[in-house]
Amino acid sequence: MTDHDTQDSAVRFKEQTYAVESQTPEITDAALAAERERFGIEYRGAQATIEVTQDAIRDYCNYMGSSHPLFLDPNVAQQSRWGGIIAPPVMVGNAIIAPGLRGVQWIYAGTSWEFLGVMRPGDLITQRGWYTDAQEKKGRVVARMVLQIGETECTNQKGEVVARSKVYCMRTPRRKAGGGMGYQPRRRHWTAEEVAQLEESILSEPAPRVEPRHWEDVAEGEEMPTLTYGPLRDVDIAFTGSYTDSGAFSAEAVAHAGAHVYQLLNRRRHPADTYFDPERGIQDHPHRGHWEQFMAQEVGMPGVYDIGPHRLSWLCRYATDWMGCDGFLKHLEGNLRRPNVVSDVTRITGRITKKWMDGAEALVECEMSAVNQEGEETMPGRAVLSLPRRN
Repeated sequence: MTDHDTQDSAVRFKEQTYAVESQTPEITDAALAAERERFGIEYRGAQATIEVTQDAIRDYCNYMGSSHPLFLDPNVAQQSRWGGIIAPPVMVGNAIIAPGLRGVQWIYAGTSWEFLGVMRPGDLITQRGWYTDAQEKKGRVVARMVLQIGETECTNQKGEVVARSKVYCMRTPRRKAGGGMGYQPRRRHWTAEEVAQLEESILSEPAPRVEPRHWEDVAEGEEMPTLTYGPLRDVDIAFTGSYTDSGAFSAEAVAHAGAHVYQLLNRRRHPADTYFDPERGIQDHPHRGHWEQFMAQEVGMPGVYDIGPHRLSWLCRYATDWMGCDGFLKHLEGNLRRPNVVSDVTRITGRITKKWMDGAEALVECEMSAVNQEGEETMPGRAVLSLPRRN
């Protein structure tokens, strides 16, 4: 490379850096008006076609901590009403549909799913998504933020719709823009005795139910078992990131998948979505707040924080562990209300709030709540399940 080439590269780098810094990261009235012009568009980043494989199902179960035989054991699954292994339903419909607002941080806020069928090994699932709404919000921590909403539809190779979802993404200014999140840093230190107690508690929790849970045996007001996760470790986030960033069943990840030249191309396409690393002098992806304290603080988080769809998958595990192999998860929703950072412990509890018949279908509703060691509810949720009847 000649000196002239080096100078040209430096100029281009300076220009790129200046372009990123000069694209106003605060949320303005003009930016919100531009968002409304995008409603109804089909979002390219949500488009994906993925084959369901037993390997992908196993990887996803590892990702959410599930050992359910309906997803993993062909001998047990064959005895169920499904006649074989099926996939965890939340493997699809997680696409973050949040265009525009250049340089304003994404914070995954939750998803609401409707499931209409099961996915089996060998199925080819096609996902499409549309940008549908953007709502201005004000919170306890952030002065001005925008909740962006997208909708997805997932069909199999037969053209059958297996899932629909609404995906919520909060856009908040980064710290340097002012008015963003400003959580106080925290990182809980656990004693060896506390860790031992937590681990024993986790290992003593009920295994996923195999036998049918009949609708007649469920009562309104019934308490469900506790499910514990944590203390959250960096390696949990790393394994989560390696799965979602592979692009398998995460259309949002497909749009940002890959390393090296793929990241370079993505930075060229979306320069305002990068973040300048002053320590290294390079542009990097703001996603690194999931493993780097500096970026987590720039986002306004109290520490290195989890990947949102990963936490939401815990509600799926909670509901499917309880329902037995002959149940069917019809609806699941969860909202990420507060951060879940490294060293946090999360306990999920639930209660049956309603049971009813819809024609010939026997349904129950449960409300779920994820609470951390500080007593803060970080993720409320709700599920509707179809259960078998004794007759």
